[in-house]
Amino acid sequence: MSEKPNAEDPNLDTSPINVDRHKTRDPSRNPDTDIRPPAPEKRNNAMKDCPKTTVLMRLSQFHEEKLHNAAKGFSKDKKHGRDYAERVWWEFNNAFGTLPKEAKKKNPWPNPTEKVISDAWETVDALHHFVPNHFLHISDEHHDPNDPARDKIDGSFIHDSDKDAITPDYPNWADMKFLVEFKKGDTAKDPFDDHNEDGPDATAKTRRAVRGQIMAYAERVFSYQHRSSVFFLIVMGNKFRVMCWDRSGVAVTEAVNYVHTVEGTEALLEVTYAFSKLSRANQGLDTTATRLLEGSCGWERMDLLANPSANDLDYTEGVIEGDIHDVFAKPEETATYGSLSGEDDTNLHHDPTFSCSGHATPPPVVPVLSHVRKLFRDSLVPGFPRYCLVVEGYNYLVGKHIFIASGMVGRGTRGYVALEWETQRFVFLKDSWRAYYVGVESEGAMLSKLNEEGVTNVPTVVRYGDVYDEPENDRSDKDGSHDSKDTQANPGNVSHSSTEAEAHHDSVVEEGDGESNDRGEGRGTKDEVVERRLEPRLQETVNARYHPAYGDQHVDPNLPPYLVRLPFRHENWAVNGKTAPKTPAKTALSNPSPNQTAKAVPQLQAHTGPNLPAFSDTSTATKAAPPSTARGVKRKFAAMIAGHQGTGLRHMVHSRLIVKEVCLPITAFTSSKQLVRILYGCIIAHAMAWTKCKYMHRDVSAGNLLIYPYVRKVDDKYRICWRGLLADWELAKHASKTAAMQPQRTGTWHFMSAYLLLNPGRPTTIPDELEAYLHVLIYAVLRRMRSNIESVLHFLEAYFSGYSVKVNREVCCPEAKTLSIVKGCTLTMVDDDVTFSTPDGSLGQDHPINKLISDLLKIFHSRYAILRWEKRLAPKRARQKTPAPKRPMTPPLEEDEDFDGVEPEELFGRKVEPQPVNDEEEPVSEPTPKMYDNLKNLDDHALIATIFRNSLKEHGWPQDDVVPDRQNEIGLIPEVLPQAGGTSDQDSGHATTNKAEAADPEDPQDVVMDEVDVKPDSLSPVAAAPTIDPHPIHPDPPPIEAHDSAPPTEVQEASAAPDPSLGRPAKRRRKDPVVKESDGPPLAESSTRRVTRSRSAANAAAATAAVAPAAVVVAAPAVAPAAVVVAVPAVATAAAALNGRASQASTRVTRSKSGKLPTANGRAGATTSRAPTTTRTTRTTTAARTASGTKTRRRGGVAAAEGTQSQPTRRSARSTRRT
Repeated sequence: MSEKPNAEDPNLDTSPINVDRHKTRDPSRNPDTDIRPPAPEKRNNAMKDCPKTTVLMRLSQFHEEKLHNAAKGFSKDKKHGRDYAERVWWEFNNAFGTLPKEAKKKNPWPNPTEKVISDAWETVDALHHFVPNHFLHISDEHHDPNDPARDKIDGSFIHDSDKDAITPDYPNWADMKFLVEFKKGDTAKDPFDDHNEDGPDATAKTRRAVRGQIMAYAERVFSYQHRSSVFFLIVMGNKFRVMCWDRSGVAVTEAVNYVHTVEGTEALLEVTYAFSKLSRANQGLDTTATRLLEGSCGWERMDLLANPSANDLDYTEGVIEGDIHDVFAKPEETATYGSLSGEDDTNLHHDPTFSCSGHATPPPVVPVLSHVRKLFRDSLVPGFPRYCLVVEGYNYLVGKHIFIASGMVGRGTRGYVALEWETQRFVFLKDSWRAYYVGVESEGAMLSKLNEEGVTNVPTVVRYGDVYDEPENDRSDKDGSHDSKDTQANPGNVSHSSTEAEAHHDSVVEEGDGESNDRGEGRGTKDEVVERRLEPRLQETVNARYHPAYGDQHVDPNLPPYLVRLPFRHENWAVNGKTAPKTPAKTALSNPSPNQTAKAVPQLQAHTGPNLPAFSDTSTATKAAPPSTARGVKRKFAAMIAGHQGTGLRHMVHSRLIVKEVCLPITAFTSSKQLVRILYGCIIAHAMAWTKCKYMHRDVSAGNLLIYPYVRKVDDKYRICWRGLLADWELAKHASKTAAMQPQRTGTWHFMSAYLLLNPGRPTTIPDELEAYLHVLIYAVLRRMRSNIESVLHFLEAYFSGYSVKVNREVCCPEAKTLSIVKGCTLTMVDDDVTFSTPDGSLGQDHPINKLISDLLKIFHSRYAILRWEKRLAPKRARQKTPAPKRPMTPPLEEDEDFDGVEPEELFGRKVEPQPVNDEEEPVSEPTPKMYDNLKNLDDHALIATIFRNSLKEHGWPQDDVVPDRQNEIGLIPEVLPQAGGTSDQDSGHATTNKAEAADPEDPQDVVMDEVDVKPDSLSPVAAAPTIDPHPIHPDPPPIEAHDSAPPTEVQEASAAPDPSLGRPAKRRRKDPVVKESDGPPLAESSTRRVTRSRSAANAAAATAAVAPAAVVVAAPAVAPAAVVVAVPAVATAAAALNGRASQASTRVTRSKSGKLPTANGRAGATTSRAPTTTRTTRTTTAARTASGTKTRRRGGVAAAEGTQSQPTRRSARSTRRT
């Protein structure tokens, strides 16, 4: 597939920044930042980052375009076919209890739990093997100890050759081939909607949570393995969908019932069968990445080089005492010292995947700076796979990434400290998916030009290139059921592609012999068509081909559903052959393995079941029915396709870049003066790239400004020096390209200029890039220097990762950044100036870093002051008058009508005449000539570079003025204080919901589940991480203070504490009737002109009026946004309390059928009542519970007191579902 055309709107000056994406504001994008929000919030943010990236298609089209018609041989395969599908169908129905007990009758679907579904699948797979040469591994109870996300996928298909190597009951992310997730129910937990005209993504909260869960699991597989795509099977009760994920989005099939009919079961088995017949490349595996086995030559060498060497040098900046190795004194020696020599394998195997028992004369260890060795050693995590990656014919050995970008959809950047096998030196390897559009250059190509022009302080390119799948030659496995680990069984058969030519899709047709060896290299049946590629194929986001604007593939809306239900008729079959015309011959079933039968349900053994039922041709489902049989379904599906699904898909290709420098993060500086020097070097690199090559970086951020330690000779002495390195040029753009090159641009929100955040559609200019260096400076000193900011997290939110909302609902610049640089020129948080000091506080306001920040803020403020002034002088646009909606006119008020009966003079004792502001007074001052000079000097780098350089020449810089990273102080921030008038469960963080109703925010469980479906975790929980709300558009209302509230008694305090064992009832029933509203003033407006109160609210008001003359504070319910304070004055009777305005606040407006109101004693029609005088009974009265401040329930938007009954009661006449 060729490069895509540029952005959809050719008139754009630049690709717009998608400011709505959470990924641009994710704090974890920056070095050493590890803020992990709860899993549901993280997954919700991930889904917000990839809207319109789902493509829904019929299963038949998925077979053709994703599974490459590999299921054609299913019906002719000796081990499969119709008989095989019937046996699997019977096992499923036997497991779920849906087999008929008599002829022509079927049992209804029992809606089993997820645990029952997974057990049934595991047992049926042990008997019949859904995926040939694979087994279903269940892992729904534990998470991988090495997985910081603590994800627990329900199951996965793993190749038989890995059965002895996996860890039972745990997710083995490195070995998964086909992912499986089980869900209870039908559509309640279906993440996709087949009939939604707005797109296939479901919008219900629970269904969206399921989509976030499966997307997180797909992302986890990509982090452990090297892939271009991954197949995913989601089972929702008796239905299934098949998905194919890549870095652009997901292609998903319609939902198919696999239990109701044999045809449905056969549809499922055809999918699993076709997957086993796909080549490794078509299964989504990266054929240029070879999994290293423990004991291979590369594995053993990696372990050896992870140990410190005697010739290594400490990376700390300073003078080197003593002699140094020639590798440091003569840099040209690095490329040859320790490299492989000769054509034989006497010192090391030329292929690192070979099994190795040791070498007599291995090459010497190349000495490095200590930080390089440590980073490589830290990447060799036990249990994490190691790979050999191929870039332009060279082998690079890697362990775990030292950096990975968040999100399944996107560039998926991963950084490695890699061992270049041919030279035995350490390099940095960047693996990512780059945008593939016309005019967009690769990062490697741009860096090569910068290196050729002598631009300093940028990475030095070793080699780069896009990744191509290997051609499927005669020995290449057309059956991808075995992975690269199995390739090591015959290590000489490893071949790598080094070409960078465009991929050709020519293929040939070959007939297989239908046999399969013990490595799973099945070649299909004799009649099966197998396609082989003879040329390398570029790894790209294939799902992006379905983009409605520029894609070369389209979803066919005219295809009928895979299984169409015909008019109902009883199936002509029965159990045990009593009325069946024939019974299929039973085949010998292999016994399940010991590991598989541990969780098997006993009654699912095929040996003990009845004879299989016989089937006639009158089934209630059929394949490929004509469109007219499902015209309604077809019309909805076509309407959804017409809604332009997949408009968010981006075309990307897989790319790798090798650079010489292995760097430190910007936050590793040891003094503030050193930080300024490092930033100065990055500014010089930016200036040289612009003046020499006309490249604009466009993503200056803390994650892209690095520290490179190196050896330098100064005055006949060798020193370790640190200099800044401006990296990550993949978003750079040449000055000659003035139009938008791709649909959207993703920068780093934290460090963008205020101008770009306020105007996201404007192109990046030199002033924007220079301002970003100021924000990086503030960010670095905030984390590593002492300041008057006590809460680093709050300032990070207010200045970097937060945002404001304009009147037109556009997301824009954070408030603290706006105050500091747009409206003012002082670093400010709310109304306090921010200053930095030494650790002991001896040097505060006079610290040079404060002066530098102040000078830079004043210069950049000049730009915004001039823009505001010019905006004010510009002619105002005429506002379009919007016609007012027609509504009934109310009579005008009379001039002498008394509103409240009180004049301001009488109330305040004096008369004040308003003084209108003179129009000639200017609220915005005119910019000074100095500001205009500053703005002109921002057109190039000279002014800002000079300020940094002059600051370094000043005296008074402390030698050691840094503190440990204040990022670690985030966990010490106290919780928000409870609001006055009682603390709700939601505000305090101690919800009294049942375990079955809410998931642990720190436990990455999927969604709200039934209690029997909750997946336990035997390992200790991870420490709680602070919750960061990335979209605080709707702030909580301010708390309402309580007045004249008496201190609570011990009994009240005890009753106010929530009972953790008390679950919220799903339904309830009023025990007493209610009466119609009396002749008093109306309490509220309603559409039916009848206002009623619930029994609990009425009794509470009456009892409170009779017992408590003081004000009563009622705690807010868990769902209430703020505390509710009710003040009830003392009245003589309950009727007066019910009719009074004060009691109105304590009532809850509801609808009822009887229309009667209860009194305080609970009997309808009574006019007076006495408050309860005893609390000896086991169950407290309504008035006592209300007075003691127990939690309240909320219905219809108004809070009301709730009883403490733990068992829900069923409502008669009607029932409501509480969510």
